[in-house]
Amino acid sequence: MTYEERLQNVSVLGAAGKMGSGILLLTAVEMADLSLKPGNKGKSFVLNAIDVSPEGLSGLMKYL
Repeated sequence: MTYEERLQNVSVLGAAGKMGSGILLLTAVEMADLSLKPGNKGKSFVLNAIDVSPEGLSGLMKYL
């Protein structure tokens, strides 16, 4: 499994927390960079943010 294949479908648990939001942001940036490469044309990259706090996820969207 290649690096690009591993980053095509990622879930972050505790995404609204301090560490989770940072991990989510860095992963989103990396996925965006990979999706723009010519060799990855047509591939989908999915990032799931999972947290128990709906308010935290709402704030996370503003942060991103």
